[in-house]
Amino acid sequence: MNKFKKIRDSIINNWIPIASFVVSVFVAGFTIANIWLNTAQIHKINQEKMDSARQAQASNVAAWITKSVSGNSAEVELSNQNQTPVFNVFVLVTLNNGFNSDMSQDLKFIADNNLYSHYDVLPPNRYISTVKAPTPSMGGKRPIAFIFFTDANNRRWIREPSGKLRETNYNKLLAKHQIVAPFSNYQLTPQ
Repeated sequence: MNKFKKIRDSIINNWIPIASFVVSVFVAGFTIANIWLNTAQIHKINQEKMDSARQAQASNVAAWITKSVSGNSAEVELSNQNQTPVFNVFVLVTLNNGFNSDMSQDLKFIADNNLYSHYDVLPPNRYISTVKAPTPSMGGKRPIAFIFFTDANNRRWIREPSGKLRETNYNKLLAKHQIVAPFSNYQLTPQ
């Protein structure tokens, strides 16, 4: 019995403190990892909220081709469903094989063929405008519209025909391809 008592006392005196220490380290590690993960999730949620607020005005602006008017022009509907206007609006028209491939090539095509229109201000509402457009061609290639604009917070945006909205400094991109605001603006007809 004495032998068992010695072994038991040895376990109690030597191993239980070690086991307690190991469990404490494990619990502390788990707690730190949990705090880190929760902080990362909170940061992600806050970032999503900030992005959503940042895009609040831009998400309500779009442009699309409604119909071809003749061989080299199309009717574009521009929509600003905000309470405030957007500014420095460019509508670029290309064929649907356009921006899906190489934006630089497409911008060159747009600039070479003068397939863009400019509006100083796009007030809240929906508007129709007739713009120069490429002729539809075989293979299902048809005109599509992109809208570049600046919101009331001076943020610059591109809305693609797919609906994708992205913030970018489009002025540099357009200037590189010599797409600049003309001296006269296109007319907007309220719808």
